[in-house]
Amino acid sequence: MKTEEIHNEVARLNRNMPLWQRKIHLILNALAEILSPILPVVIGAGLLKGIVVLLLSLGLISFESQLYQPLIIISDSVFYFLPVLAAFSSARQFRTNPYAAAFIAGILLYPGMIEFWNSATSTDLLGIPVPAVNYASTIIPAVLGVWCMSYIEKGLKRIIPNILHTIFLPIAMVCVTIPFVVILFGPITVAAGNLVGQAFIGLYEDYSWLAGFLLGAVYPILLLTGIHTGLPPMMIRSLSDYGMDYMLVVSIAAYSAQAGASLAVCLKSKNKSLKMVAGAAVFTACMGIMEPAVYGVIARLKRPLIAAVIAGAVGGIIMGIFQVGAIGIGTGLIGGLSLVVESSFMYYVIGCIVSSGIAVILTWVIGFKDITELDLRAECITVDTNEKEQ
Repeated sequence: MKTEEIHNEVARLNRNMPLWQRKIHLILNALAEILSPILPVVIGAGLLKGIVVLLLSLGLISFESQLYQPLIIISDSVFYFLPVLAAFSSARQFRTNPYAAAFIAGILLYPGMIEFWNSATSTDLLGIPVPAVNYASTIIPAVLGVWCMSYIEKGLKRIIPNILHTIFLPIAMVCVTIPFVVILFGPITVAAGNLVGQAFIGLYEDYSWLAGFLLGAVYPILLLTGIHTGLPPMMIRSLSDYGMDYMLVVSIAAYSAQAGASLAVCLKSKNKSLKMVAGAAVFTACMGIMEPAVYGVIARLKRPLIAAVIAGAVGGIIMGIFQVGAIGIGTGLIGGLSLVVESSFMYYVIGCIVSSGIAVILTWVIGFKDITELDLRAECITVDTNEKEQ
């Protein structure tokens, strides 16, 4: 099939969608295309970290082991510097300078910047109060920053003479963009996470099943947008006030749902590459590393997101009805095993199994548009076009 025919077919499919569906389709497609190039290293690091977590759970290695530190440093580094990878990749999508984009993400992760934020709960920038934000492992603030920079670049090119573009344009782009990230995009993500956490805690006391249902349903969306990074402080607060946290187990039910959706994709897809990604996503999701499942399967195929939302809601209801609690903060189905209160352990297992089982069934029944030659070639054409226009 010729390039022009591929573009025409993609355009025809988009025109047949309702406006709201096209908007969602556009956002999910953008995220998938931004993160697809970095998925191989993320999946590899996720698998390595999952193996380390599994070895720890089985007692085969300890935190003091000489093998543990090198392995955990290697696997965690990818996730810590995820904003840099996401920024560089999103620059190709938004057709702006990828090195300036990586520069912005690097500023957010610079040790001096982190110490600056940690020195106080908030500070002022340009006279505007800015809360402290930990940008490590986040994606959305960096992606939104690069998107904003793509428009800033166009404006600065009209102001700065062409002869000075090489020297002054990149640094000007970065200096103008950074305030938008630290004043707007980062704090909004954290504030949204805090709001979700506070709403859950307030609702859980009287309507635990409803709190579990709502958090389990929206958790895949929180993962997609990065809002879930604002929940750990609320979990810590819950542990401090009540000696127990209920958000962790609901989030693990949502993890189980996305693992189930990925398993169904792995079994049903005829594309070998997608089957490998989905299969790896099942393992990493069970270990609490969600990026492969969220961005490599859920966001890319879209329909499994429906199954993950419904299944996560059902798992959340089970966790809420039986008030399954955790006495610490961990990650993933396996990591949560040692943290769940003994009296509710059986219901924790049931909730995770039901959530993943429903996700498998719904993903299989609802189906999804399998990755085909048309999709792969269209993606390649988009990337090639972006690179040529930069």
